[in-house]
Formats: sequence, C-alpha cells, structure tokens
Amino acid sequence: MLSAYTGAAAALRGVPAEQDITTASVRLTASMLIRYQMPTYFVGAELCEALLETEAPDDLLFDEIQMPMPAMLFMLPTEFTKRYFGHEAPFITAARVPKGYLAKSAIRVRGVPAPDLRLCNPGDLFVSTMLIWENGLPMHYDSRAPAENTMVKELMAEEIVRYAKVGEWETTQAQDSHTATRLCNLAVNILLAMTAEPELVTREHLLEPAKKKGGKITRPAKWKPNFIGEHFKIVYETGDAAGTHRSPHAHWRSGHHRKQHHGPGNTLVKRIWIKPVYVGLAAK
Repeated sequence: MLSAYTGAAAALRGVPAEQDITTASVRLTASMLIRYQMPTYFVGAELCEALLETEAPDDLLFDEIQMPMPAMLFMLPTEFTKRYFGHEAPFITAARVPKGYLAKSAIRVRGVPAPDLRLCNPGDLFVSTMLIWENGLPMHYDSRAPAENTMVKELMAEEIVRYAKVGEWETTQAQDSHTATRLCNLAVNILLAMTAEPELVTREHLLEPAKKKGGKITRPAKWKPNFIGEHFKIVYETGDAAGTHRSPHAHWRSGHHRKQHHGPGNTLVKRIWIKPVYVGLAAK
C-alpha cells in the first residue's frame, strides 16, 4: 500500500511516466497486486542464500519462466537484505506486465484520486520493484526487462558481492544500476525455485480458529502465512581432504539448473535444481 500511495502521489505531481519510469513501474506492479488480490509470500533466509549461489541456465529464455501469478509480493528476511542490499528492504515484487497495461488506481491522495496510468511498452515486460529505507526515508528501485526473447543469463550476470554497502542517501548511477541488477537477480531466482520445486511453497492455512463466547469473539483466528523455503536448509560439507591436515578455504560450490528427460520414452523435459553446497564449514 505504501508503494501504491507513493506512486499515486508522484503521478499527481504531473511528472510524465516516461520521465519517471520508476514511479510508473511501482504503480503498474502495485495495481496488478491489488487488482488480482495477489497473496504475500515470506521467503526463508537460507533459501535466499542458496538461490544467490545458483548459476542461471545458459539456454533459458525469460518468457519460458512459468510465472505462478501475474504479480507476486515477496517478504524478505531483514538481516539478509541488509547484507545483500546494504539497507533494509522489507519486500520485493515481481510482475509480468502485458503490452499497454492500464493501471487503474483506487488510491486517493488527500482526497484526490490518482489518474489511471498506461505505460505503452512495445511488448511484455518483467518488472521487479523494491522499497529500501535509506536514512529513514523510503526509496524505490525498479528493474525492467523485455519478457520475450531475452536470455535469463543476461539478466543475472551481475557478480554477487556480499557485505557491500550501497551507499548513503546520495547514490551514484553505477550504484543504483548495481542495486537494480541485484533486485532482478533475486526476483528471478525465487521464481525459478518456485517452478523447479513447487514443494518449497507452503500455502497459508488456519492454525487455530476464532473462539467465540456469547456471540463475541474472545480470540481471533490464527493464520500461518504463505512461505517459500520455510524448512529449507543449506547443505554443508566438511572440507577435510584425504591425506592432509588442512581443510580448504571455506567456499560455495555453486548450484545450477539442469535439464532432465522424463515421461514416456523420455520425451518430456523438465529443469531440476542442483543445489549449492557450502564446503569447509560444518553447520552450526
């Protein structure tokens, strides 16, 4: 809702969408989330770490990714986002925006309805957006890419450097580009995990029903939200080499996606996720 509100407020300032493309991306995604009543997904911290150590497929086109829903909202672990982005990022979104999508807004800013927005993109776009708190102020980032005939590998080519600070309130264009690339990298990785291993997704369900007495609710119902990788654990491997007294430097053995034939006569093909392994350090 904060993203929808800030996007609507910017639109009321009269800035054309082509001059404020981030605001347009935020409004488009927020509109899709609200219009289709998309659920929220919480992402496990260890799953995030493992996904970022997985290489993108060399031959996968972006439009081959099966988006489970038109738009998705992912809540991220706080400590992970601080390490990965340098700031607290409460959530990221991912959406596939059709050509010429019309974002209808029910948001009012000081009683004034925000105008509808049509972004005349020449084709489908994959849009990921993120809200970051910098010095106590909200700042939006967005990453856009054509959803047709674009290699996923090209979108995820940015090298992952942990514990790098993005900068303070005044960031350079290179820093902003780096942040946007990381944003897209994480959003794509989560989608690939959801499609490769649907069992990672735990759907919301009722933990405890509401308790009523005398027609009044004395205890609200308790719900468990949607989770991705709630019980996922990183695989650790000790680094003791046979015949030596030293262990190799702790490092990641990267994961990757591999095609696997299956079905009658092995005529069908699916992608499986070979998970990364952390070598040289036992699990705590």
